[in-house]
Amino acid sequence: MAAGNTYDLEGPDAHAVTMPPPPALDSKELVYEISESYWMALVRDVPFTRFDDDVVRDAVRSLNQTEWIRFLAKGGPLPPSLSDAQRKRLRKPFTIDTVFRGVTKGDLEGPYLSQFMLIGNSGIANGNKIEDGFVQYGAHRVDQKAYLNACLILLGMKVPFDKGLPFQLDDDVDKQQTFATFGGPHILSLVTEVATRALKAVRFQKYNVHRRLRPEAVGGLIEYYHNNPDSEIVAGVKPLYEALDKDMLNRVSMHNESQNKLCDGDVPRMSDFEDGESSATRLLPMAFPEGSPMHPSYGAGHAAVAGACVTVLKAFFDHGYELRMPDENGNMVPFAFVPTRDGQSLKNVISEYGNKPLTVEGELNKVCSNISIGRNWAGVHYFTDYRESITRRKDCDWNLGGTETDIW
Repeated sequence: MAAGNTYDLEGPDAHAVTMPPPPALDSKELVYEISESYWMALVRDVPFTRFDDDVVRDAVRSLNQTEWIRFLAKGGPLPPSLSDAQRKRLRKPFTIDTVFRGVTKGDLEGPYLSQFMLIGNSGIANGNKIEDGFVQYGAHRVDQKAYLNACLILLGMKVPFDKGLPFQLDDDVDKQQTFATFGGPHILSLVTEVATRALKAVRFQKYNVHRRLRPEAVGGLIEYYHNNPDSEIVAGVKPLYEALDKDMLNRVSMHNESQNKLCDGDVPRMSDFEDGESSATRLLPMAFPEGSPMHPSYGAGHAAVAGACVTVLKAFFDHGYELRMPDENGNMVPFAFVPTRDGQSLKNVISEYGNKPLTVEGELNKVCSNISIGRNWAGVHYFTDYRESITRRKDCDWNLGGTETDIW
């Protein structure tokens, strides 16, 4: 909580970077957001490579029926009551190829998961194949995927640095080479340093400004209202509850009922309920047994760090560079890996995407969205927590130096 009140000697202080207000409890935007949270919980076990599943199609139909999504589907002028921030957050109707994806450049290209969440680097003396998925740390190999490893992968693939960085010409011209400055060690230090800056900024917004309820808590309000519709305590929940897809809520209650029949070790989950109390609740199913973190939802720490780290990587590397790897004949060919059905290896499916090469920018943006939206999949964040936390605003104005989908 105190992190957001600190000062930095470089760059803006934590409280100088702002976020617009999140959706209100009775807003059409929250109807869409909590609906997405419920549907994510229902399709959580469907592999991304099998999104033609019927339940995903049902999710698409349900989400497209919300008023928030229908604003753009209907065409015509938008309601004048929408703020600029809300207008930027409006989304087009979904398909099975676009649902639950991010909104940055490259998010809709190629497989759902970024290549930086899957591939590794070649390691010492090219001892690894990138499709092995291992990142070499000296003599050690690890398979965790995050921003620092994405940086190591880019360095291992010898992706060129951004053309605006100095000391990239021949020695007889520049008289020096990049290393401690504008080289590998420099970017490796920067990609970790910005994480603390992002966390400080988002902590100030989270604790000192917005203090938004987690999706899990909103699910609790929905369940309470369902059982006590005449209670004045939850009178403000009525517009939200009445606008929700009742078939979706019935699916949630059946899912929860089936889950509550199970045991955790030797302890029946039904022991959490009073005698005669229904376990078919409309509570939001959570991925973590402990539920949500005990602090506000907006902004999202993971998303803020993702936006900051990925932006530093895009600034340092040639973000238009196309990702390619050598084939068995030594030719450099594009790739797009996805896990095999058994999850034991990766397979190249670039032909399914017209052999169009993926880019450094697109896949870095996608790893930002994957990690941020991964928290939505777990039930602990909403879409706007992701959307507004990966961008940076100063004095409530966009300060991105580019399009509205740039990050940090």
